[in-house]
Amino acid sequence: MRQISVEVGSAKFGPNPDDHHHSVCSYCGEVRDVYVAEMDLSSIEHLGGFTVDSMEIVFRGRCATCQLDAPSVP
Repeated sequence: MRQISVEVGSAKFGPNPDDHHHSVCSYCGEVRDVYVAEMDLSSIEHLGGFTVDSMEIVFRGRCATCQLDAPSVP
C-alpha cells in the first residue's frame, strides 16, 4: 500500500501496487487510478543532470458527478 499525495483533505492510501497515476476531483475529493502510457523522461527539459527514480502525475479537475451537480465555471 502506498500513500497518495493529492493535497485534498487527509492523507489517502491506495492498495493498487501497479504503476499508475491519479485523478482528483477538486470539488468532492474523489481519487481514481489513472493509467498513462510510458513517458520518455529524456524528453523532459531543465532537469539539469537530475536523475529521476520515479514520477507521479495528479490530474486535477471535476469528476463526472460534480460536473452534473455544479454549474460550469466560465
